[in-house]
Amino acid sequence: VIGVFINNLVFRTHPSGQISFTSFLNQVREKALAAYSNQDLPFQSLVDRIQPERDLSYHPLFQVFFLLQNFDLPNLNLAGLKTIPLDTCLDNIYTGTAKFDLTLELFERDGKLTGWFEYNTALFSAATMQRMAGHFQTLLESIVAAPETPLSTLPLLTETERQRLCRSDANIRPTNPFIEFTKADIEQSIPERFEQQVKKYPHHLAVKTKHEALTYLELNQQANQVARTLLKHRIGGEKNIGLLFEHEASMIVGILGVLKAGLTYVPLAPELPAKRLVYILEDSQASVVLTNHKQLALAQELSRELLPVININQISPNPLQKGSRERFSPDTIAYILYTSGSTGQPKGVVQNHRNVLHFIRNYTNNLHINADDKLTLLPAYSFDAAVMDIFAALLNGATLYPINIKEDSLANPVNAFINKQQITIYHSTPTVYRHFISTLTEGDHFPKLRLIVLGGEEVYKSDVELYQQQFSDNCLFINGLGPTESTVTLQYFINKRTSNPQPTVPIGYPVEETEIVLLNEAGEETELYGEIAIKSAYVALGYWQKPETTQAAFRPHGNRRLYRTGDMGRLRANGSLEFVGRKDSQVKLRGYRIELGEIEATLGQHPAVQQTAVILWEEQPRLLPLGEGRGEDSLPPGEGRGEGEKRLVAYLVPVHKDGLEKIAMDELRQFLNEKLPDYMVPSAFIRVEAIPLLPNGKVNRRLLPVPELNQATIIAPRNPLERQLTNIWQKVLGTQPIGIHDNFFDQGGHSLLAITLLTQIEKTFGKRLALITVFQAPTIAQQANTLHAQNNTVSWRALEAVRSQGTRPPFFLMGNSRLARALLPLLEPDQPVYGLNVLNLQPSDSTTPLSDIKEIAKQCIQEIQTVQPQGPYYLGGYCIDAPIAFEIAQQLHANGQKVALLALFDAFLNRIPQWQQGYSLNHHWLNLLELGPSYLLHKIRQKWQRSVREVQLKLLGKQGKKLTQCHQKTLPSQLHYTLFINAYREAVANYVPQPFQGRIALFFASEWRVKDTSAFAPLATTGDVEIYEILGYHDNLFVSPQVEVLGEQLKHCLENN
Repeated sequence: VIGVFINNLVFRTHPSGQISFTSFLNQVREKALAAYSNQDLPFQSLVDRIQPERDLSYHPLFQVFFLLQNFDLPNLNLAGLKTIPLDTCLDNIYTGTAKFDLTLELFERDGKLTGWFEYNTALFSAATMQRMAGHFQTLLESIVAAPETPLSTLPLLTETERQRLCRSDANIRPTNPFIEFTKADIEQSIPERFEQQVKKYPHHLAVKTKHEALTYLELNQQANQVARTLLKHRIGGEKNIGLLFEHEASMIVGILGVLKAGLTYVPLAPELPAKRLVYILEDSQASVVLTNHKQLALAQELSRELLPVININQISPNPLQKGSRERFSPDTIAYILYTSGSTGQPKGVVQNHRNVLHFIRNYTNNLHINADDKLTLLPAYSFDAAVMDIFAALLNGATLYPINIKEDSLANPVNAFINKQQITIYHSTPTVYRHFISTLTEGDHFPKLRLIVLGGEEVYKSDVELYQQQFSDNCLFINGLGPTESTVTLQYFINKRTSNPQPTVPIGYPVEETEIVLLNEAGEETELYGEIAIKSAYVALGYWQKPETTQAAFRPHGNRRLYRTGDMGRLRANGSLEFVGRKDSQVKLRGYRIELGEIEATLGQHPAVQQTAVILWEEQPRLLPLGEGRGEDSLPPGEGRGEGEKRLVAYLVPVHKDGLEKIAMDELRQFLNEKLPDYMVPSAFIRVEAIPLLPNGKVNRRLLPVPELNQATIIAPRNPLERQLTNIWQKVLGTQPIGIHDNFFDQGGHSLLAITLLTQIEKTFGKRLALITVFQAPTIAQQANTLHAQNNTVSWRALEAVRSQGTRPPFFLMGNSRLARALLPLLEPDQPVYGLNVLNLQPSDSTTPLSDIKEIAKQCIQEIQTVQPQGPYYLGGYCIDAPIAFEIAQQLHANGQKVALLALFDAFLNRIPQWQQGYSLNHHWLNLLELGPSYLLHKIRQKWQRSVREVQLKLLGKQGKKLTQCHQKTLPSQLHYTLFINAYREAVANYVPQPFQGRIALFFASEWRVKDTSAFAPLATTGDVEIYEILGYHDNLFVSPQVEVLGEQLKHCLENN
């Protein structure tokens, strides 16, 4: 009888790394014997009884099959047939298919083992299987040599692979000359190294932004002044200084000033929620907040009058002043950078001067950085990637070019900036790099660019291919890994000839004086796959005031320390390291390090949320070509290894069954916006009955349902403009269908994609929109209206968000946004405030000003309702803009909307009897008596400034205006302003305010001498008008100390609604 007389036995083993091979062998023997005792049960009957989930792509009960042929085959003599042993003719019987994911069949003959692997080519490549065969042979040899060795310590690498570990990609390196950064150079402070560069290159540009340029000498002088000022304000032993700056030159001055004083800088990003910034200030025990004019109001709000605030712009310049000659140890703490924390609050990573200099030493020597280099600064200074750029430039005599990717890239695309400034070293996250690449045209060439450095998240094969297509042979591509706890750790160099068959790019080889080890679950070293741990004397000192967290992540290791990153790595055949995921719930999104636990903990604070889980979802997982797989375990939703757009998705269990149905998703998003950075706010919220859990009580993210992010009714485009915008949206977001009322951010959009969106809109329509447009008009329908309005010479540029976040209804102030900024620190922290500058409704290339108050008010309402579609509305207007606020209130009320407060400040309301009194000589005489000669000087200066502008416009004359219109030239800004304001004054003079059915509060500077409040009774139908007086002049109403009084009065009005 000829047939297949075998019966499969399935049993599971648990090879703990702590036990020896001998013990494990005994366990297997016992399980096998137990299985043999039940082997009469047919395998198919077992399958029928279990009824596992069926899938044509894999076997239902097991995917790895091991077969040992260890019995003697008799010599078969069959008439007319020739028989040979199976193990001698494997090549002849190969069918080209694999029954399982992986099969290993061994034959025992004459004291030897021979065999073969059969594998699924969709999961494993031939090179992977060759490595596996070598590892299996090494494993068997190790077991025979030492059977009592714990399983976790048995070696797998072949001798050839061990030799490769000592190699690197050293043949791909920059060739330009540079001055070596020596080991001795790290035994000093950062300011000492910087001052050495000042002596060498005093007149070389150190920092250059769009508006500023500082030489090394100038930067050093300004930093010295900051250091002296800080030391004067220092209290006792307090050393931590909060820095609040945007991406600008004063930020660099502040950092150096703090370090020169021997203090520690704690960066505060202005775009973060105020509550998060307050937590960082309190947790770091900052003793001072250092800022500039731009962020002064926010700094004062954050300090809560508990911390001194130093305005760097008010530090008296003294070019002769020298810096402190005090020298301090390189062990001095340099900075505390706050990263996302799993407990629900960020944690501060502490680094000293020596560690920073060690990172810069490796970065300098490996990249050959010299004084001729020009480096970009794209990352925010609150991230460790900025440390590389800032100090790699300033400690080598090079020039640093800060770029605000969110603001600068629209008006001045990155590609144009790199060419114009002749940038030599570009550094960013892969997400920003892809945005940069997307803006390139066929004519873009970068002859000076010699290095592209990426880090912070995975780099894909396609990223390298784009580099190889777009850039010159002189440009090298560098990928790497460096967590905040060890900024420069691994690097991998690529040139135009480098081949990378795998879908992701290695993170490379360890830098000098750094060793990488892989750890198993027990924390023991392993060889091929495990948690990446960094062994170095230069890892971070730990986490600020978190000894338990520090102890869990760092441990002594001889004269070095071992830091467990939580990143999982796999050793490639060439000895380089590959990133393959995380062991915990930490993720990377657009280069930001995010603890999903922090989002879950924060969202769990919402009263309607009982339980929550958050995942990183990849919208379009990429299919791998055959043979490029690596047999990885299946990943939970959204944790695939593709190149699609990634987004955060939150799953919620409500406290009450219908709880979340009553809560708008915008409310949840707003709740998180007050506590978390925007990149940590999920773009989708999904209601579920329960969160699936593992046996240990942790969230089982694999069982969370696949997000269906387009569940709402899709409204199709209604006209060609909306159809074009829909196509652009689908291309940028990588998802479809998208309805015209879908929110850009709900569909996975973020600030970088917003820039890409606006770039595509400009290419398609020839219209340049401000970045704020996407936030004010986040739907296709609204953006279509914006573009249509632009075609009718109306531009949505008037509304500016001074503070967009908060739980209260916004306060809209007509007038220059600086007025709203002056009020900001005096109002409640959760009070949103917007400024609306009517002048910006008028295009700068127009010489036909808007001259109808009702029409202007109508356009203002359109902008206001992009932020707040429904009432109640809180409106304000200053001086000549008060009539606009008044008319807006009238039109809103006429449209059925509630106006809770109309606040008018020194209102220029014509045809009111009291206003005529304001022009009387008696009025001026009384002010002169009460306020003194300063009032006379104030009025003379005011009249002179107005007269000069009006004379300039008259000189232009009618012919000038016609010439401007004919040639479509733009008037100078001051003349354009005067032309507009004259027409605007005429419109105000012709405007007659009708009685308003609502609450009116009038605020007047004492120079207007408002005594008889009855004169204003006609403004309200009820005759009820509140009057507030502030001692001072009209022009100083929003300046300290008058603004403090004004702010308290306005706050009272807002709270009493």
